This record gives sequence, C-alpha cells and structure tokens, in this order.
Amino acid sequence: MNSSSVIWLIIPSDNCATIFQITGDAVTSFSVQSDDETSLAKAIAKVFLEQEYNAEPVLLAPCSHDVLTVSLPADSSANRQAMIYELEEYVPIPAEQFTADFLQHDQGRFAGIIDHQKLLLFLDELSTYQILIQDIVPYSILVAQYLVQQLKNSENKIRSLIWTFDDEFFDNRIEFFLLRPDGLPISWQLLDKTPEALHRALTLEIQTRDIDIEVASIHLPDELRQIIEIIPRVKLAENIESENIFQQAIVRQSQLILARKQKAWWNFCRDQLTMRGTDRVLGKSIRTLLWGTAAFFAALCLVFFVRGFQYSRLETQFRQEQEKAFREALPEQKIQTGFRTRLESEYKKMSAQRENTADLPQRESVLIPLLKVLQSLPPKVRYRFPEIRIEQNDIRLDGQLQVHGDAEIIATALENGGFAVEPPSTQQTGSNGVSVRITIVRQDAEEKQ
Repeated sequence: MNSSSVIWLIIPSDNCATIFQITGDAVTSFSVQSDDETSLAKAIAKVFLEQEYNAEPVLLAPCSHDVLTVSLPADSSANRQAMIYELEEYVPIPAEQFTADFLQHDQGRFAGIIDHQKLLLFLDELSTYQILIQDIVPYSILVAQYLVQQLKNSENKIRSLIWTFDDEFFDNRIEFFLLRPDGLPISWQLLDKTPEALHRALTLEIQTRDIDIEVASIHLPDELRQIIEIIPRVKLAENIESENIFQQAIVRQSQLILARKQKAWWNFCRDQLTMRGTDRVLGKSIRTLLWGTAAFFAALCLVFFVRGFQYSRLETQFRQEQEKAFREALPEQKIQTGFRTRLESEYKKMSAQRENTADLPQRESVLIPLLKVLQSLPPKVRYRFPEIRIEQNDIRLDGQLQVHGDAEIIATALENGGFAVEPPSTQQTGSNGVSVRITIVRQDAEEKQ
C-alpha cells in the first residue's frame, strides 16, 4: 500500500464509534454516536459520505469485551471444524452462533471467538450504504501485535505485555498478554484494574506453566508496577511510554493488514462475516454490466439484420443482371430455375468454339488471390488481420502486430510470393501492439497501367 493510499478503521462500541481515515502518515479521527432516530451504522455512513468515501479498504476493530479467548493444548492434527466444536466446551454460546479464528504453534492453540449475531445486522446495514468490511481484527490484537514488534528480543524467556488505559475501548481494565519468546501469543486476559487481579493472574501463570516471566508494560500506574516487582520469578522490563502509542499501533498495524503485508493473529472476516453485503454492493455494477451486454447483443443483431438486408438486395440485383444476360444470350429460351448453370455451360461452349476468346469476360474468384496471400504470409510472425479488402486494383490488409519490424518481414514474404507490395504503414496503439496496413498491388492492375 503506497503512502497516498486511503484506508479506514472503525472501532465500534455499544452506541458510539471512533472512525479513522488514514492517508499515508496523515490520520483524521471522527467520533459518532447513535440516537433514537439514527443507527450507529447510519451515523458511520454519514461520515464516510461527507469524506467522499470511494470503496477504499475498511477494517473493523471490535473492543476487547466483545471477544472471548481460549488457550487450547497443541494438536497439529485437528482441523478447523473440529476445533470450532471443541470450543463449545469453553464458551457460553453454540458453535452456530459464533465465528472463531485460531493461531497455532507448538506450545498450543490461541483461539478467539466473537458472537457474530451482534455483528451481522451492523455489517448488513453498512453494506446498504456501499461500505464493505475487508477485515475484522480486535482492537487490542492490533495494539499487541504492533507493540510486540517494537520490543527487544527476549533471551528464551516467556514475556508478558501489560497495559491499562482510561478509554472506553479498553474498558478501563488491564490487558494482559502472555507471549512466547518469538512474540506469538499464548493467552490474553482482560483483568479488573486492581493490584490483586494482576497479582493473581501472574502468579497463576507462573505456577501453572512453571516459568519465569519478563513483563513489558504501557501506561501502567505505580501501584500496579509495585505489585509486579514483588512477585517471585517476574522481571519488570521496559515501560513503553508514548503519548499516542495506541493510536500509532492500531493505525500502522491496520495498514499492514489491509495491504496484506502482514497476517493478523486473528481475523474474524470469515464464515458468515465474510464481506457481508457484497452481492448488494456489487448488484448495481452487475445490473449495469448485464444491461450493457444486452445492449451490445441488440446492436449486434441490428448489424446482422442490416448486413442481411444488404446481401439480399445485392442478390436480387445480381439475379436481375443474370436474367438480362440470359435473355440476351438465349432469347428463345424460357428462364427456369438454375439458369445460372445454363449460362456457365453456354459460356464454356463458346470458349471452346471460338479461336479468339480474349473478348470474353474473365472473372477471377476472390478466393484465389486471398489463398495466394495467406500462403505467402510468414509462419514465424504473430499477426492478426481482421480486415482484408480485395478491390479491383489492390488488396489491403489491416490488422495488428507485436512490433513495427514485423511489418517489413511480412512485406518481404509477400514480395517473395510474387506480389508487388507498397511500403507498409504502422502505428503504435499502446503498450501491447502495433496497428499495420499493408497494400498489395494486383498484377492485373499493373498490366492495365
């Protein structure tokens, strides 16, 4: 995704949402809220419309309290469907009602679950305003995945990423990620903002896994840092301090995910949540395409009708000329069906009886010069001649070649075939070819001159 590309990020809550319009390094935020007359999706769509949204990529980032997490033991043989039904034992909603995603590694399976019934109506309503959601990644997952990349490498130690932030999207609670040394998540917990809750979570992880933990923290109050320092087997590492660290994290990580430069740990844009409303948004374009196709075929039928009418008129004209010639040649004969064959027979008799047949008209079939031209064309040059005009004095070939030099090769081949060829005319038609016109002077025309 280049620096000028526009992407959108929507962070919805119960009755409000924050929208980010991101153009390269420029970030503009908007806050919207629903009321009795305006739904949240409609309020969001109004901002998109005012900012001249033009089908740019959109990422939806649900809040932490909308996501359930489960850490399962490692099982490389389990397929996705089996793991979904396995989750039913750990979550309070049936498999038919939730959408899940998994991050698997040798230490376990990190699963995320979201109740898609809460999102279906919201996504469908957004699609009525031509807004499609390409990715659905939890807000905290965006933050954690970005921050892990900013941390220093751990020396084979399990790490923890802990933060708290007074913001409605973080619920004013403690976000607690447990990470492998390579940065992949093992578990994620949402804790009450109390020293006791944090102490209990860290102690339980140490006892259950029998590990030492290195903690990296963000915006952590002093009372929480102090409780961490007194827990055995816990090392308090750097405290990441930045005024806009959370906005920077979600913006940059969203850019990477929407540009397909990085895969999110979890992406709930799958199963029933996959690009909701695509048929509705694309319906207008499809209908336009269908109407255009119908108009094209109607125009094609009209062209065939006109051509058929012209051919019918020419057939009538030539038949009348042949009838006239028949009456002049055989005035005593009655015109019957198949009289053209009779004319050809009489013509052959006259040719055999007369010593000088130079005065008799000699009509050459157009297929003969066409065959000679086709036989003379070089076999190793790619060309396309959709129009070949055979006239009284010349034969003209109009078509396309790959490069200008092919025109000289074809002209030389035709000259070797016995034709007199005028210098070919070529013109570049774009990056994919060259238009060409080759004119062949017919031998009988040269003789007349």
